[in-house]
Amino acid sequence: MEAEVHKETVALKKRVQELECALRASGELEARLQSIVSGSSDLFFVLSREGVHLDYHIRDESILFIPPSEFMGKSVLETLPAEMAIPYQKAIEQSLDEKRTVAFEYPLPIGGDTKHFEARIHPMDAERVCVIIRDITSRIKTERALRASDLRFRQIANTVDEVFWIGEPFTARAI
Repeated sequence: MEAEVHKETVALKKRVQELECALRASGELEARLQSIVSGSSDLFFVLSREGVHLDYHIRDESILFIPPSEFMGKSVLETLPAEMAIPYQKAIEQSLDEKRTVAFEYPLPIGGDTKHFEARIHPMDAERVCVIIRDITSRIKTERALRASDLRFRQIANTVDEVFWIGEPFTARAI
């Protein structure tokens, strides 16, 4: 009997050591993740399958459509304009159903201006997703300016009767 108790005690001590080690590793992982999230300008949300906001991390609340007090515990269907909320909810369900990351872009009016965002929705488990949202307004504006510049160049090129060549100096290589 005493040998049996000793054997169980040793097994319990080993299990306690394993749990302590796992707890330390978990704490280290949490600290690393917190460091990554805190250093990012992206917005992080945890949402349920129904689109309910369960958690968030945001460095700068001025970029939000509405303050956290108005979206926490509420669904995207309750807190976003319908033209944005419906595709958002469908993307959440798609991410969970297909067990993959789903990304989409959308505009939102914020602070009297239209901001553009990319949302990447990734399943955390069977009923929750992690949503990482990045402000892509600068990229969208740059792309529009480039398209406009290209269009102006083509319009000019199409109205010129003579052929002209744009090349690098000294090499005559076409640009």
